Amino acid sequence: MGSLIAEINKRLTIQRILVSFWGMFWLLNGMDKFFNKGSFFGVTRDEKFIAYFKSINLSADLALFSLYSCGILEVFLGIGFLFCLIKKTHVKVLLTLNFKLSMLIFLTFSAFDILFGDRPELWEHGTFFGIALISALTINTEKTMNFKAIR
Repeated sequence: MGSLIAEINKRLTIQRILVSFWGMFWLLNGMDKFFNKGSFFGVTRDEKFIAYFKSINLSADLALFSLYSCGILEVFLGIGFLFCLIKKTHVKVLLTLNFKLSMLIFLTFSAFDILFGDRPELWEHGTFFGIALISALTINTEKTMNFKAIR
């Protein structure tokens, strides 16, 4: 029993948990942009984006294009994180790039939140920016990370 617990503890690393979290976060958040008609999958983002863009005299088509473009980017980013769990080489480079892209997305979303005056979303995106930064620093700390350990 003791060796089983030790083996589970060895395989269940903080790094794997963080990479899994960010992979699922981006994958599901991106999918939410497409399956958002008030279902179990989230809020109706179409109407929210259209209202934002209308407030600065931009078209609904541009709003939806922007929304779905973000969704596609988020899905690919989620796949990128999850791919790091099975990739054998260049894991550090790919993880670092994924975290940089995550922080750039949150920075961009925060700028739009300020532009559109959506303070709750700004608080949320700022918080996620900080969590992404802390996650990246945790994973990139050589003392706590053996990049072979996330495979």
